[in-house]
Amino acid sequence: MSRFDQDRDDIIRVLYSILDYARFGYSISTCDNCNTCKRKNCEYRPKPGQVIRWGCPLWKGEEG
Repeated sequence: MSRFDQDRDDIIRVLYSILDYARFGYSISTCDNCNTCKRKNCEYRPKPGQVIRWGCPLWKGEEG
């Protein structure tokens, strides 16, 4: 394998990694989270500045 082939393979691996991270980020960003939850008095709701929870099993949406 030539140096060119090795460099090309390394670049392809890096691009696949970037695409995997982008796909993961998109899937996380479309999950329900504390900012979209209708349970405003939830005991687990983080305070302003704290990290929100993604995919919480206690999440409540619009009724109806």
